[in-house]
Amino acid sequence: MIHINWFHLQLLFLMSIIGISICQSYNDSCQDIGCGSKFVSSRSCQCNKECRENDDCCSDYDETCGSCQVIGCGTKYHKSRLCQCNKECDEYDNCCSDYKQTCESCQGIGCGSRYDRSRPCQCNKECRYFNNCCSDYNEICDSNVTVAVVVSVAGGVTVMVVTVVVVIYLKVRKERAQRLSKELENRHYYEIDSLNERTFAVIDPVGQRNDNWELNTADSISTTPNSRYSRGNVVKNVAYQSYDPDT
Repeated sequence: MIHINWFHLQLLFLMSIIGISICQSYNDSCQDIGCGSKFVSSRSCQCNKECRENDDCCSDYDETCGSCQVIGCGTKYHKSRLCQCNKECDEYDNCCSDYKQTCESCQGIGCGSRYDRSRPCQCNKECRYFNNCCSDYNEICDSNVTVAVVVSVAGGVTVMVVTVVVVIYLKVRKERAQRLSKELENRHYYEIDSLNERTFAVIDPVGQRNDNWELNTADSISTTPNSRYSRGNVVKNVAYQSYDPDT
């Protein structure tokens, strides 16, 4: 026969209360229950769309189930969610309140993040090439890359002065750069985008200021056959980005 004294009974009673309390707190959060979960009568609150009508939503329902930081950008439509975080939500007017800040901003996506087709815009170097950068890409991710505008042509030398912040993605094969290493020693590749022609010109810094550049050669490395960028051409809104052959 097992004898249980009064102390043991009190201890068991206390443990049962603690256990109920733990389960209760677990069931009181949408982070634990999950947004869009089915109704369960044993829970003290719910985390589905119907909870608003039934007035039994968990206290963190709006914060947890109505935020793209929790739901995730580009997630497929789910009718149980309070709001959506995909490209279609603009069209159907059901975006979460933080959708633009989280999913259409490099501040939320993160600079250098991999391409994700579910996103409405991108925040990596390639986005300039594919014209799908987020509107704040230049401001947040590429503040050091600039646009050069030709301001004068004198004595066969073209001088470009930095005016605006922007970047165009440049990709040059490392092998090609190595073949031209003697000519291009201590120089950089730059992509010149003018009149729908993409040309890689050899440009050296002039003087001590980094915002002045001089085109030292009439020849260039071009992505299209028989296309050259020559001294004497006055080109406006020319964009460039440096390229390190060693990377």
